[in-house]
Amino acid sequence: MANQAGGAVARLEDLTPGAYVRGVAGPHAVTVVDVSWGGSNAVTITYRDGSGHVAQRLLYRDHEPSLTVDQPSRAYAFDGDAQLSGSPPSRCASGWPPDSTRCSR
Repeated sequence: MANQAGGAVARLEDLTPGAYVRGVAGPHAVTVVDVSWGGSNAVTITYRDGSGHVAQRLLYRDHEPSLTVDQPSRAYAFDGDAQLSGSPPSRCASGWPPDSTRCSR
């Protein structure tokens, strides 16, 4: 199903931190900063607009037809190259535990 902007209709579940969403504050995309659910049919989102202003808005299921997610966020990304990280850090790098004989090297 398409919305008025011609994009795919977003569901409230698509509003995750990091997502770029249109229809929250006018025609321009905003970045979702935080989402707080109020039951199963309403969310309060904290978002940042293109000029850096942060605001909140309460959205209900009936807002879904006007929402478009331009770029969905990924809550967890495990796509890093393990070879680039090098060896694991020493347990004693922070100076703890103070008994250096127990440090893993």
